[in-house]
Amino acid sequence: VPHSLHQEVYCAAIKAGKVSMDLVDQEPSQRRRFMPSTEIDLVQSYSRAKSSGEMRVPNLDIVLDNFSRRFTTSLTNVLQRTFAVDREEISTTNFQQSLLDLKSQGAVGIYAMSPLKHGCLFHFDTLLSFTLLEIMLGSSQSSESLALDRNLTTIEMAILRTCMHDICQDLQAAMRPVIELQVNLSKVENNFRLVNIVEPETEVLVTRFNIQLAGEKCGQMRLIIPYLTLEPLREKFKALVTIAQA
Repeated sequence: VPHSLHQEVYCAAIKAGKVSMDLVDQEPSQRRRFMPSTEIDLVQSYSRAKSSGEMRVPNLDIVLDNFSRRFTTSLTNVLQRTFAVDREEISTTNFQQSLLDLKSQGAVGIYAMSPLKHGCLFHFDTLLSFTLLEIMLGSSQSSESLALDRNLTTIEMAILRTCMHDICQDLQAAMRPVIELQVNLSKVENNFRLVNIVEPETEVLVTRFNIQLAGEKCGQMRLIIPYLTLEPLREKFKALVTIAQA
């Protein structure tokens, strides 16, 4: 591992629980004792962290956890139901594969993130889309959400736009410790062949969010953002730890 990456490698090992941060107090008169240890493959730790996306943009997880809390509040307040948004790990792939993984289901919101280039995508899967539609169209609280096996209509996507628009303010607020952004929802699309914010082979970071309604899973949301969008902010993301500790 290159010397310049040592600190990030050790951080990845600590996050994975491979390195203990506990301190052992000893009296001078005590006999020296050694704590049990296991061998750490730093190259493998670095490779796993890099493929997971955590080391591509350090501390991005902190910002996305902040976003999760804010979007939880927005959904709960707007729809008057008890929602919970939980982030999963950040992974990396190319843009084309990230769209193929969506399996042409649900709806994608295309967002501009001025002054950053390329923007990002938020995807609502089919189950989440129809759950939100049922609530916004006045379904009773006892009705069960169903993932219907059909594409969303133009009218349904227009209704979903309300929830997707709330993402703008929540993402802006979550990113504010790093950069002041103006996030705008440009379009809602269900034909993913028309979604083209970067070249097919461009590296993207993909984050999944599990959405729960009253303690029951009601779908999944996915954030797709090009690495090129966040790469200029890498040093500012690194500084988040220093800010938090100050």
